[in-house]
Amino acid sequence: MIKPQLVLDIAGVLVTNLSDSFWRELAAMAGTTYQSLKAQLENIRRDLWTGQMKEEQFWSWLSARFGHINKESAYELLNRTMNPLPAMQYLVQFFQYLSYREGNAYV
Repeated sequence: MIKPQLVLDIAGVLVTNLSDSFWRELAAMAGTTYQSLKAQLENIRRDLWTGQMKEEQFWSWLSARFGHINKESAYELLNRTMNPLPAMQYLVQFFQYLSYREGNAYV
């Protein structure tokens, strides 16, 4: 039996989109300008959006271009600048429903 898979568009659906303030602070962490960081990101945008570039590859790419980036600090910045949207409250219920429908115990 084929098991259904769920792909979520998190930014703008479950949490707020990445704001300009996030990118500006990340640029400051990297020791570069917002414009320079944004221009570099354009080169990999498609690969990120389509999943061809995985998260670890993104952090490696970022570190290679801007050596001052600390992944843990960037995660803290993400947590500070992103906020949950109303749909987030339904995510657990959705997984419980799928688990019940498939006859599996929800973990």
